[in-house]
Amino acid sequence: MGIILRERCKKLFVGEVTFKKRDLWLMIVDCVLLGIVIGLMNAPLTHGITIHCGNNNGNVYGETANEEEKKA
Repeated sequence: MGIILRERCKKLFVGEVTFKKRDLWLMIVDCVLLGIVIGLMNAPLTHGITIHCGNNNGNVYGETANEEEKKA
């Protein structure tokens, strides 16, 4: 198996291996989709993982401790 693979790699670098247009497009699409999947899997790791809804818009129900101190 290793000998066959080595020979095919040599032919590829020499230029004796040709691809059909369809095969070339399939390889390009595969690489793009693989890149998207890897990117989506690594995206949470770049910004940290948090578990919350994340819709804090600044509205506060009731008075906070700082507002009570200002009134007193």
